[in-house]
Amino acid sequence: MSDSPLDLDTIHSPMNACCFREHCRRADSDNYKLRAELDRLRKDAARLDWLADVNNTVGQVLLPSAIVETALGGGLRGMIDAAMEMEK
Repeated sequence: MSDSPLDLDTIHSPMNACCFREHCRRADSDNYKLRAELDRLRKDAARLDWLADVNNTVGQVLLPSAIVETALGGGLRGMIDAAMEMEK
């Protein structure tokens, strides 16, 4: 027997098969959570990209002028980061 988690001789024992199924169930659950988080992050990125688009005539972001003047090189994300630092 090897130490590999996919050693078929080991998994086929009833006790190990149960543990393997539980491991797979947890991995599926973790995968689902990670995919959901990735989806949320992609939507947030799309929102920020939309707000940062210089051709956007609908959405606006209000930030202190001192932030805009000093953090302009970082784009909208850099300005938001700088404004968040002000609150600390």
